[in-house]
Parts: sequence; structure tokens; C-alpha cells
Amino acid sequence: MPNCPNPISTSKYLARNISLNVNGLLIMICRTRCGYLARAYSEDHALRWSQPELVHELPDPCAGFYAVRVPTTGDLLVIFCRNPLAPGLYGGEKQRVVQVGQLEIPLGRVRAPLTAAISGDDGETWGHFRDIISDPEGVYGDYGYPGITWIENGGVGLVNFHALDGIRLARIGVNWFYGE
Repeated sequence: MPNCPNPISTSKYLARNISLNVNGLLIMICRTRCGYLARAYSEDHALRWSQPELVHELPDPCAGFYAVRVPTTGDLLVIFCRNPLAPGLYGGEKQRVVQVGQLEIPLGRVRAPLTAAISGDDGETWGHFRDIISDPEGVYGDYGYPGITWIENGGVGLVNFHALDGIRLARIGVNWFYGE
């Protein structure tokens, strides 16, 4: 478990996405320097937030992510770099250093694979994990800062930045995120 008593202190968090549910509850998902994404809730239009909680189902190397509602279901969709070694690194574990492009970084900081996950209960639990892109064994990519634009016919336009070879664009049907 990472040494991270307050994942949303000014020194522990970076980017965040906020989503509204049908009952007016605000859900904030944010990245941390703890090896996981975190969540917090507000019932008063963002005047006060609950104590943030690390989401152990969403291990992340403090990389960019994107969270948004699926328009056809109202579920939360998060696209993030699911690196199961990130929590160990941020907890002080020594890890092998690998080459990613021109950089040498610990395995827990590798921003790959780029993964989608769905929550049907406003971020309490996550499932339907699907890798959008991953790398062959021994090759380390760098995927980050995804963005999602919903497009016609139930599809999704996903744009993500890939540090090694530029910008990639994929059109993915909503049903794919649910494993259908």
C-alpha cells in the first residue's frame, strides 16, 4: 500500500474530471501520486467534497486519463493507463528500469496499457476492463492524455496522445466497452 494518507492534498493530485449523476451528486475522479486514481463526491454543487478515496481497481502511474458518462446508459467510463506496478513504485518498491523511447523509467511509471473501465454505480465499483491498446512483451509504449468525443450511431471517437509516434485516433462502438 502506497504511503499516501491524503491522496488529494496539493502535493498528491493533478488532473481531475467531474461528472454529475441524475440525482445531482457530483463525482470527481482524479489522478494521484499514489499509484491509483482517486474519487470524491459532492452533494452541494462542489462547495464541499467527501474525503477522497483511492480506487484500488484503477492502478495508474499518475498519467493523464479521461472520465465521462456514457450517454446511452449513464454509466461512467474512464480511459486510463492501467499499470498494476504503479502502486508498488509509489509505495517505495525498487523496480527495474526500462527504455521508453529516449527515456529510462521504472516499470511502475510506464503509461501502458491504455484501458477502459465502466462503473454503473457512480464510481463505487469498476468492471468491464478492456485494453484499447497494449504493447508486446518487452516493448514499452507511452499512452496518455486521452479524450473522448461521442459520435453518431452509438460510436465513440477516442483520441489519445502517444509520445513515441504522435496522435492516434480510434472509433470504438459503445458496446465494445461492455465486452459485447
